[in-house]
Amino acid sequence: MREHPNFHTLENKINQQEFEIRETELIGGKEVEVENVRIENIKLIDANNQYLGAEKILYAKPNMRYLDLEHEVGHIEQLSKLANAKLTKPSSSGRDLYTGILYTGIIEIKNNGTRKQWKPSKCNNQIDIMKDWQNIILEYDNRLQEFLRLHERNATSELLREHSQRINLGVDYWKEESDKIVARKRSRKEWAQDNFSEVMHGSNLRQKYEAIIGKT
Repeated sequence: MREHPNFHTLENKINQQEFEIRETELIGGKEVEVENVRIENIKLIDANNQYLGAEKILYAKPNMRYLDLEHEVGHIEQLSKLANAKLTKPSSSGRDLYTGILYTGIIEIKNNGTRKQWKPSKCNNQIDIMKDWQNIILEYDNRLQEFLRLHERNATSELLREHSQRINLGVDYWKEESDKIVARKRSRKEWAQDNFSEVMHGSNLRQKYEAIIGKT
């Protein structure tokens, strides 16, 4: 990862979005190497639910592929896109659709300075916490963009097939999961259409992807 010639350029991009790369994390009171690569955008609040800021971290394995680091940066760019979007709009289903910064969790800073991480069940009641269905749409969008980026770089057919067909990780898997999401609820379909329209049937990127796969 760090040996890649473009690493420092990508690192600067990460830092510009106020994220930091960490290759270790605290688990069970011990500092250990990261196993679960991910980004976290944690909302910090005080004991009165007042916003204090955000803790933005990209957890990376020390020897992970540069390609996988790029994938996580894709998620950072998605969050930035949402943060700069219009906050809410009425949907045709009669509900307001929230579009804005999405956090992946909440930490409450007590008056004595101790930190309390909210449980997922409590977080899910907050409008600005990423829901599972939103994560699926974001993952499909990111995988689709990643595949097309690899194709533009003249990646081998083997690598393209890996990114397309890999079980539970490939573009095709996330396409199927995302299509289920937008088919179930009109409001979710509208959210996807407004924010990540390339995941929708008939989009230019989907058509481009399907044409490439047909030749791979």
